[in-house]
Amino acid sequence: MKDLMQRVKKECADGYFSAPYYKIQPFGATSEESKVIYQACFPTQNHFSRFWTKINPSIPEPLQRLVEDCDCGLSQKITANPDGSYNIEYFRDQLYLFQYPLNIGRITSYVKDEFIKPGFDIDCPELTRATSKEFLKSFKRRFRGGSCIYLRFTGAKEENARHVPQEELDHRRDLNIPLIIGKRNIMYEIMGFLKLQPQNIFNFFQEVTVEKEKWAARYLEDNTKNIHVYDLLCKPKEVHFTLGQNRKILEG
Repeated sequence: MKDLMQRVKKECADGYFSAPYYKIQPFGATSEESKVIYQACFPTQNHFSRFWTKINPSIPEPLQRLVEDCDCGLSQKITANPDGSYNIEYFRDQLYLFQYPLNIGRITSYVKDEFIKPGFDIDCPELTRATSKEFLKSFKRRFRGGSCIYLRFTGAKEENARHVPQEELDHRRDLNIPLIIGKRNIMYEIMGFLKLQPQNIFNFFQEVTVEKEKWAARYLEDNTKNIHVYDLLCKPKEVHFTLGQNRKILEG
């Protein structure tokens, strides 16, 4: 993994949800650019509108649920009863890993709509600088034709919080894990490595995560019972791991 990680840190970039505010300094981007990368490359902004996922059967159902309800789409399912009441089924201890293509046009459009607008520099001048024309040109040059790897955790039923810092106890855990972007060749190599076994996933994300957030990968390792990998670009399209059992299910 050492050689792969050297390539990843040279060729890829990561994005964090709250990079500027957590004072996170990731690789491949400035702290402010990292925040923009996370938001712009997140499934809902980069490709997967609700309408588009509904009409495209190649998009796996979990990714559609994530797009339709970013907060609860993977962790709960709500069904309506004939009498007007609702049933809520909760899914915990599940870790989802997605690879999907970068849509440079949609990303550029999102950045312009969300960040490059009158008055925004008053609220957050750092983000304004990170979404300049120069940033967008550099982003296109580096990552056109690339893809994104995104990790999502549904929460734990009986939480083991031994790795969690005191100040993080009430926060969502997956926000401390970076979203990774890069050109397809290196991303395909990463996904091939991650699909081999669960430990590769935890070890890889601990390595790519900034030092102060490294606890998050070990927290996920302690609390995950099943891992579901959905790859829109490479086969096998699905890989499912049941932790605690030396078993792997491949589909497609």
